[in-house]
This record gives sequence, C-alpha cells and structure tokens, in this order.
Amino acid sequence: MFHSHTYSKGFTLLEMLIVVTIIGILSAIIVPRLQSNINDSKEARFLAETARINTQLELFHFLNGYYPVSMDNENWSNPENGCMCQYTYFFPEGVPTGSVYGTPWNYDNILGRIVIE
Repeated sequence: MFHSHTYSKGFTLLEMLIVVTIIGILSAIIVPRLQSNINDSKEARFLAETARINTQLELFHFLNGYYPVSMDNENWSNPENGCMCQYTYFFPEGVPTGSVYGTPWNYDNILGRIVIE
C-alpha cells in the first residue's frame, strides 16, 4: 500500500515564538533610542525658543529704553510714562505663553529675560 504524507501549510508554534522574540529584542533596542532623539529635539527647540524670546526682549529694550512689564498677549506698558506698545511688532504670532514641555514661561521684568527654573 501506498501511504501519502500530507503536510499542513503554516507556521509552527516554535517559529512564531522565535519571530515574536526577535521583534521584542529589536523593539527593546530601538524604542529607547527614538525616545532619546525626541528628548534631544525638544531640548534644542526649547533653547532656540528661549533665545528667540530673549532676543526680542532685548530689541524691545533697545527701541524703548525699558523691558515690558509682563509677557502677555495684551499690551506691553511702561509704568513710568503710560506708553502702550504693541507686542505684535516683536511677536507677530503672539507672545509665546509656554515651553515645548507644557510649562508656562517665567518672565523677570527686571532682567528682561525668560527665567528657566
């Protein structure tokens, strides 16, 4: 008599386990590197935004002789002469109100700087 062997098509449990293990190892290596790159880019953006804001504050001081009293999207006023200056000249898209980390800026109107705490 003639016996024919039938082979089923598909993957064995062992093959699937090996593939899942390899994917797990690769993701354990790649994910932390991606997270590190995201943090590095946020830090670079944070420093660039802070430098841009401080540069605009220095320009404001150079043109007006004083630093703005507050960093809001209203008017920047000079308490000495009551002058109201538009922030839109220095920040056309509006005064930045927070960092890329979601924390609000701390503005020191004596130093005319964004303070990082």
